[in-house]
Amino acid sequence: MSKNEQFNPETATYAVNERVARGAHVRGMDGYQAMYDRSINENSEFWGEQARKNLTWFRDFTDVRQGGFENGDVAWFTGGKLNVSYNCIDRHIKTKGDQVAIIWEGDEPGNVKKFTYKEVLRNVCQIAEVFK
Repeated sequence: MSKNEQFNPETATYAVNERVARGAHVRGMDGYQAMYDRSINENSEFWGEQARKNLTWFRDFTDVRQGGFENGDVAWFTGGKLNVSYNCIDRHIKTKGDQVAIIWEGDEPGNVKKFTYKEVLRNVCQIAEVFK
């Protein structure tokens, strides 16, 4: 950018970090647009596939969505059973156990704590024992 050009955040572009691009679920804007269009036009099929692909279900759901917002009786993934803790922590222990799962930042600069998946699981188990 030359001295005479002004920065415009609406038109600015930034290179995607290579590591992020390799791990992306969508390749490029065309891939994103195709997924977006499908999520709108074939929403039950699309979200059902995403839920089955990205979550571990203990019992599969029968319907992606029932009811609606009009009457306030909307329900998602009816009949299904999953465990949030398992999906967020347990299933990652074998492959990502020593990787950072959570980065906590305090109010003071530099007050940062990183928790691995193993540490998070250990803390969750300790808290669960208190409730027993």
